Amino acid sequence: CSSAAAAGASADASIVMVGMRGAGKTHLGESAARALGWECVDLDHLYVERHGAIMTAVEQHGWPVFREREAALLVDVLRSRPQRTVIATGGGIVETAAARAVLAAHWPVVQAFKPIEDIEAYLSSDGSRPDLGTPPREVYARRAPWYDEVSDVDVLIAPRESDWGAPQAQLAALLGRVRGTAAAAAAARTCAGWRAPRCAAPAA
Repeated sequence: CSSAAAAGASADASIVMVGMRGAGKTHLGESAARALGWECVDLDHLYVERHGAIMTAVEQHGWPVFREREAALLVDVLRSRPQRTVIATGGGIVETAAARAVLAAHWPVVQAFKPIEDIEAYLSSDGSRPDLGTPPREVYARRAPWYDEVSDVDVLIAPRESDWGAPQAQLAALLGRVRGTAAAAAAARTCAGWRAPRCAAPAA
């Protein structure tokens, strides 16, 4: 996001989770919402409620129509729930310039980062999601710069992580700092303790 958006944001500003399909956005988002006593909204689930099954929508109308609707949902959710909500987005939310502009104008945006090898292993065993049409590694290579462009904070999931306690604790620590004061938030994208590439949570 821009420094102006960060500086003007409330400590209760809704948190948006981004990251690759299978990176743990919904899991971490639900955990963060419970810890904060907030609501958690999964954008994919909301899409299904309003437009029907994602796989069917993609098969019938194609990815461009899905992406257009997805971006509109993001705008709607941020307008209707500007505070005290954790919003877990779909992995491809960054595929359109329109959605990236919405994310870049919002603060805070948290990226869930899981090694691509683990994502590949997870997705190979999950047949419930529509085919991306391209191997996950290639999809990630295209999206990675966009995730970095729109996010303010990274949460690392360690290779082959099976215990979510560590990333949940990391997210809690980072959110504690991010929500500390609106003035400090303006430095979020350059502060080494917050936005260093793939940074871990600072020690308590």
